Parts: sequence; C-alpha cells; structure tokens
Amino acid sequence: MENGFNDRALVEKLNGLVRSQELELARLRDALQEMKTVAEALSHNEATTSDTVSSSRQAPRLLLIEDDELALMGVNGTLSQIPCSVTVAKTVAEAHLVLMQQAFDIIFCDMKLPDGTGLEIIDMVKKDALGPNYHTPFIALTADNDKGRTLIAEQHGFDLYLVKPLTQESAKAVIDVYAFNLNANIGGGVYLGDSQAVIDLEQAKAISGGDKDLALELIGRLIHDFPEERAALVQAYQSNNVDAVRDTLHRLKGGASYCGVPQLKAAIKALHDQVGDIVDLSQIEPAFLRVYRELDAVKRVYESLSH
Repeated sequence: MENGFNDRALVEKLNGLVRSQELELARLRDALQEMKTVAEALSHNEATTSDTVSSSRQAPRLLLIEDDELALMGVNGTLSQIPCSVTVAKTVAEAHLVLMQQAFDIIFCDMKLPDGTGLEIIDMVKKDALGPNYHTPFIALTADNDKGRTLIAEQHGFDLYLVKPLTQESAKAVIDVYAFNLNANIGGGVYLGDSQAVIDLEQAKAISGGDKDLALELIGRLIHDFPEERAALVQAYQSNNVDAVRDTLHRLKGGASYCGVPQLKAAIKALHDQVGDIVDLSQIEPAFLRVYRELDAVKRVYESLSH
C-alpha cells in the first residue's frame, strides 16, 4: 500500500511538472507570436516610411523657358544628368499655354524672349491665385549680371536670379532647395577663373558637367551660328540700330556662356556694357572690332582642334 501510494504521488507530481512546463511553453509561444507580430508591424512601417521618402524624392517636374537653341542644348545637357522631367517652352505664348495646363515644381525662365520677357510670364502666373503654378518657384536665367535687373526680377516675384551658364552644381542645389526643401548653397555658377584661352576645353567641360563630347558639340553649334550673328551685328552697326545690336549681343552672350570661350565672352560683355544708352555706335567702334576678332579667333582655333 505504501509503495502504491508513493507511486501515485510521484506520477501526480510528474504530471504537475509537465502541465507547468506546458503552460510555460504556451506562454513562450504567445510571447514569440507577439514579438513576431510587432516585428512585422515595424517592418511594414519601415517599408511605408521608405516608400514615402522615395515618393517625396520623385523626379521633379521642371519647365525650361528658353528660346536660344545653344542655351537649350547646354541646359538640357546639364539637367539630363539629374533625375527630373523637363518641359520646354521657347516663347511667352508657349509658356502661357503650358503654364495654364500643367503644374510644375520649378520654372527656369530666360528673361528675354522673342515675343516678350520673363517678367510678363511671371506677372501672368501671379495674377491667378488659383492657377496650377501660382506657388511654383520662378528662377530667372540671364546672361546679364545687372543689380538693377536683379531688383526688378525680385519685385516681380522671381525667387532666384542666376547668371548663365546653369551648371550641374547650381541645378542640383536649386532642385534640393525649391523642390525638396533641403539646405543647399546655390552659387551663380562654377568659378572658372580668368582664362586667357580662346577656347578653354577644361572650362567648357566643367560647364557641361564633365561631358567633353557635349562641350565640343556646344562649341561647334556656336561656330555654326557665327556667320548669321556676325552679319546681324555688322548690319546693326552700319545702320546705327542700337536695339538690334543689343538683341544680337544678348543671343551671343547667352550662347557663349555655355561654350568655354572666355575671351569672346569678355569681348561681348565689354561691347554690351559700352552700348548702354549710346546714340552713335561709331563712338565705340573698337569694341565692335574686338568682338569680330574674337569670333574669328574662336572659329580658327576650333577648326585646328577638329583636325
């Protein structure tokens, strides 16, 4: 009897231990399941956060308002190396139409166009508070580093005034600041120093984001346009047409900004500065002759580089 009692007591004790272990295992399973559920929730949240960050850095929609083909090639070459979507308008009329139909993240606008100015475009946009681009940042692109014009642009609502060329560094900084609200230093362009070269390939490459083929293509395009621009300048000078001189210099200045031709660019700027409010163009004939010489020099050096 005593052995049987002891056996039953032992069995009950063992059964109690088993039940206790089963309960402990059940608690462990529940704890593990809870941890698994929490881990899955955290993973989902991380994925959602990642998707949100990714979507916030989607390629911004840019509008480029520019009529000069050479400048367009340069800016498009720069922007092609940055994740973004670019729409181009070449006139005030085209810009008006596009701006009424589409919303953009940033608008790069040349200040002088064939049928008007960049000021007219921004004035039109700012009149419509319900329009798709009322709050879109406007960035002025110009060949003229003039404090008076900078002030006028600011008064009309431009957010930034950039002197051509638009470099890759400046473009990235503009997008970071105005599309993604990040801190970035927006310079007016890559500082290239005072080069004495007729054609400075290193300068041209720096402007083109390091793309030598694009740099040479831009210089070639500038050369291609020389005869027409030179003839226009000569005709304007001979007829004493100051406005026509300014228009031709504006085109040449904008194109030369993207081509690594420092001496031609300096000559164009010097002539542009001297034209001012002058009445008789013959008074500044030496400045015209300097531009002619630099145009011819760029053509000669480019032909020697091509052979």
